[in-house]
Amino acid sequence: MKKARGILALVLVCSVCFSTVACEKREPILDEPTLDTPEDIAPDEPEPSIPENTVLDENGVMFTSNGDGTCYVSGFQGDLAAQIVIPERSPDGSLVTSIGESAFSACESLTDIVLPDSVTSIGYEAFAYCTALSNVTFGKALTHIMERAFIDCKSLVLIEIPDSVTCVKGSAFAGSGIRYHVYDRAKYLGNASNPYLVLISALSKEESSCVVHADTKVIASFAFSGIKQLTSLTFEGQDSLTDIGFMAFYGCEGLTVLELPPSLTDIDEGAFMWCTSLERLSFGENSQLKSIGINGFQNCESLKEVTLPAGVTSMGTCCFYECFGLESVTIPAGVISLADGSFYGCRGLTSVVIESGVEAIEEYAFAECVNLASVTIPQSVKTMGKSVFEDCAALTDIYYDGTEQEWESIVGIAQAMIPADCVVHYHN
Repeated sequence: MKKARGILALVLVCSVCFSTVACEKREPILDEPTLDTPEDIAPDEPEPSIPENTVLDENGVMFTSNGDGTCYVSGFQGDLAAQIVIPERSPDGSLVTSIGESAFSACESLTDIVLPDSVTSIGYEAFAYCTALSNVTFGKALTHIMERAFIDCKSLVLIEIPDSVTCVKGSAFAGSGIRYHVYDRAKYLGNASNPYLVLISALSKEESSCVVHADTKVIASFAFSGIKQLTSLTFEGQDSLTDIGFMAFYGCEGLTVLELPPSLTDIDEGAFMWCTSLERLSFGENSQLKSIGINGFQNCESLKEVTLPAGVTSMGTCCFYECFGLESVTIPAGVISLADGSFYGCRGLTSVVIESGVEAIEEYAFAECVNLASVTIPQSVKTMGKSVFEDCAALTDIYYDGTEQEWESIVGIAQAMIPADCVVHYHN
């Protein structure tokens, strides 16, 4: 009997209804023919159906359309061969761009798989519990390996991570047979030319210091998460590291100084959240930083000053939420929209400069900044969310680089909760 496996597990909810039917007792009619049904013959089960917008190849691999000329591998039907090569295009011609969630999960027959250059991401539990899987070949364009992608792949010992990778979730290879490269106090994965491409995790939860290899490009999600005694983090190289993953240093309460290399471009969500002792943060000269994710530095309570690089274009919601020690900040011109709650509760903040180019200040951006006294707002700002300055009782001066008429035309200005005694200084 064929079995279908796909992205979603099927949950069968069975309802049993009982009814009572009154019947008259009836004597058997001896001359009525009787038919015997052999007990050892089971009724045929229907063939598993193929989901909508999905096609199969000759190996039973399922390809589901994204609706834009691309598709993802969503599962398989039947008994999958031990060795599988995923084509660059599905049988209907769609470009294969990802391996979907749980696509080959618990496929115990699979030993070898080759992915095409078109695949950029491998989804959650895509190959989880494939206990016989021993050889994986990634394409040259792979960027993301998601949570638990190869969890408990016990036979998977060696793997080559392509240089194109920018994100590896910390649990991607948990419980597998992978042999990691070790440098200083951390474990790495990479390839023949760069064994230290991705820092996967600290060697243990007891580490107090770590020197990141000069050739490391990516620090994986949760790499040092919750290591409270980590007090020293040093980056050997200044031109390799580009990405720090989701919650990579979450709760590293012992860190006091952080000097990030200028090559860094992306800080993922919660990367330094609850680093409560962090006092000094620098991004290096000529920093290439573009993005700080949601909650990136939330509750870094001891942080006093931040100079955001000029190239930053994205700051996620609550990225400096309740950084109580922060005293001043300048928002770069490239940040088109200052996100919700960006500096909420920064009660030590006294002055803010928003550079020309910023167009929106979203709700609660500076709410509960109880000591905020002055803000410089450019003429480029066109909208303000509600309660931007809620409970900013100390705000006495706003310096606006535009006319009074332009100020009053800012959408949402009436709901920004600017204190009644605050003076707005217009550009003459």
